[in-house]
Amino acid sequence: QRQMCIRDRKIAEAIGVGINRTYALIREQSGHSYKTVLTQMRIQQAKKLLLNTSFSVADIAEKVGYGSASYFIKVFKSAVGLPPDAYRRSGGAIPAERDAQEIPKEKEEENDDSF
Repeated sequence: QRQMCIRDRKIAEAIGVGINRTYALIREQSGHSYKTVLTQMRIQQAKKLLLNTSFSVADIAEKVGYGSASYFIKVFKSAVGLPPDAYRRSGGAIPAERDAQEIPKEKEEENDDSF
């Protein structure tokens, strides 16, 4: 299965504005930064893959845009309250969902802008 990519520059090009305006529009519409929205999307996709496929955690990390499985596990656990393997075993039954603002900011060097 091919990784779906959402690149900030492609979004800007598609809507016909500059990259800074794209970031501003995302913040205006969502109340969150581009990176936070991207992380939310990655986590939601990872949840689906964990529950509906037998892909390994490392494969899922790669499919949703993380170059490092260990970093994906850290971000997932922070956002969801469980590491990915425990989330899968629970069948999606998790502690109270965390507020989107609790999702950690991703370090630039460990994150590219693709999903």
